[in-house]
Amino acid sequence: MLQIIFMIAPFAIALLLALALAVGPFALQGALRKWSDSWRAVAILWLIAISAVLNVVLVPRKLIVDPDTVSIDMAAYAQGAMTAGWLSRIFTLALIGFSLAMLLSAWLAKKKDSYKDPVWSLGVVLGLYYLLSIVIGATVSAVPGFNHKSLYIPIVLGALIAMPRIDFTKVIVHLKWILAVVMLMNLIAAVGFSDFSLLRPYAGLLPGIDFRLFGVFAHPNTLGPTALLLLLLELYYPSRSYVRWLFLLLALSNFLMAQSKTAWLAAAAILILVYVPYRFMVLRERPNGFAPAVLIVLVLISGLIAGMLGVFAIGFDRIFSDEVLSFTGRTSIWAVTLDEFVKHPLFGYGPELWSREYRFQKGILGAGQAHNQFVQTLGESGLVGFVLLMTYLGILLKLSLASFRGTRGLSLALFLLIFMRCMTEAPLRGVVNDWPFFIHATLLLVLVSYARKSLLERKIPGLKPAATQRFGLA
Repeated sequence: MLQIIFMIAPFAIALLLALALAVGPFALQGALRKWSDSWRAVAILWLIAISAVLNVVLVPRKLIVDPDTVSIDMAAYAQGAMTAGWLSRIFTLALIGFSLAMLLSAWLAKKKDSYKDPVWSLGVVLGLYYLLSIVIGATVSAVPGFNHKSLYIPIVLGALIAMPRIDFTKVIVHLKWILAVVMLMNLIAAVGFSDFSLLRPYAGLLPGIDFRLFGVFAHPNTLGPTALLLLLLELYYPSRSYVRWLFLLLALSNFLMAQSKTAWLAAAAILILVYVPYRFMVLRERPNGFAPAVLIVLVLISGLIAGMLGVFAIGFDRIFSDEVLSFTGRTSIWAVTLDEFVKHPLFGYGPELWSREYRFQKGILGAGQAHNQFVQTLGESGLVGFVLLMTYLGILLKLSLASFRGTRGLSLALFLLIFMRCMTEAPLRGVVNDWPFFIHATLLLVLVSYARKSLLERKIPGLKPAATQRFGLA
């Protein structure tokens, strides 16, 4: 009898899940009808963040390695991995079900509306990029393959785009609290669970700091850009005085201790390409504003000179070591990936590139991806996939520039944050329950919110632009 139950149970569970996915969105969209689009977006962000943290903290790890006691409790590791796996499935199912309900709700509401949506082109290009990449990988690539998880990203991002009345100035309050709570968890983990959250010893660029902060993140290269995101949001939308300084302290401490060079370069790029041009533009439009604008340029030049002197002080050998010049070993991974592109130039190797089997075959066990979005796309989807990627990045850049003044440069700053990540990671691929996807979703929220806000302001000339307002945490 028990044998029959165990044989039937998987099919029964699969059937129940299928019914939940088929019926759940209809029931959920009715239950959430009274929720505003801003609250729906906040719910999606919380689901992403909670799942991303649980995926890490439930799996034991030991970053401080003592040669005399190098041991990991494999039973605890297996138990943690299994628990994290099941919780990840539950949160992913909730996230996808919620997103499908939002898509259904938006489709039903769209039948009643007749206005032209200013972000329809973004939705079309996003769908083409992800869905055609999936089709290429499943059909015409050298090693065809399909993973249902690849459908999750366009579903969730599509839901964020489809919700027509998201007010980013309301969402940002919750965005900052989500990030601040996680940054605080990192510092608590560094003090109470140092072997889990600190990589030590580590020879970084910061004097006197012999560790690298992992915290409750999978890697400091993920923590660094996420801390920079909180820093940007707090600088652009200041909280009340005491909360503001708390958020800035949390963001800056995590940003520095993560020692992510990509995040530091992204911050420098944002300063040079976003903040300075925006301040220059604002000052030039003011009476007698030319002199302050020139002063900003002189300060920037002085900062660059100071940076060069800092390089000499620290030493070229330390900053531009072989490890740094090889992007911490990434160049060898790029070479293997580009070799697959040369062999299969049109449609690439396929989604199994850098899978577990592929890594064993190449003898590079630590690489789960090409550590460069452009190289990864060329190797995985060939020239066709690369064109789709550049088209998607192009529409993101176009909308970021279009909303530059309205967002005071925040849209372009977030785009640059993602673009710089594309140089050393592949943040546009992967899963929906990690922090690169969280940053990606934040950029889309900014673009969608302000594109529709601009349309509304053109229809109602007397409406005060949202970007000139200040929002606290009341």
